[in-house]
Amino acid sequence: TPLGGRFDDETQAQQAEDKIALPEKNESLPEGNWLIIPRIGVRTQLKSTQNPTEALKQGVWMAPSYGQPGDEYDLPIILAAHRFGWDWWWQTDYWKYNSFYNLPDLEPGDMVEMIVDQRKWTYEIYGGDQGEEITDYEANLILYTCKFLNSPLRYFRYARLVDLEH
Repeated sequence: TPLGGRFDDETQAQQAEDKIALPEKNESLPEGNWLIIPRIGVRTQLKSTQNPTEALKQGVWMAPSYGQPGDEYDLPIILAAHRFGWDWWWQTDYWKYNSFYNLPDLEPGDMVEMIVDQRKWTYEIYGGDQGEEITDYEANLILYTCKFLNSPLRYFRYARLVDLEH
C-alpha cells in the first residue's frame, strides 16, 4: 500500500498497531466528532446514538456499542451512512459532505480521518466488498452504505489505523 505494509501478514499488522500512540490534542482541530474522507469529499460530524434513524437523517452514524477512536481496538469502529438520503439533500451540496454516495469509489490506499476530542486518527482503506453483512471484523474501521435504494445489499470498506507521525 502507499504507506507500506502487507495485509496478509498478521504479525506485521499487529506490530504496526502496537506502535500507534494516542494522538496529541490539537486545539486547532474542530471540537466534536468528525469524519473526513478526502477522496470522496466527505466532511461531516459523526452522530453516535443508540437509535441510528435520527443520526442517519443528518449524515454518518457511529455505532456506539462498537469501537471508538482511542480504544484498544478489540472491536472495530463501525460507521454507516445513507447513500441516497432524502430529496432535500440533493437540493444543495449537502449530500457530498454528509452521505456515503461515493463510498464505492474508495480503493486500497485511500485515507480516512477521524477527529474526536481534538485528536486526529488516520486510517488507510485496505479492502472492501459488497453483500448483506460485514465480513471483516479484524479491521480497525468499517464503513458501509446501501448499494441500491431498497435492497439489503451493502457496500463495505475496511481500513486499518496508521501512524503518520513515524
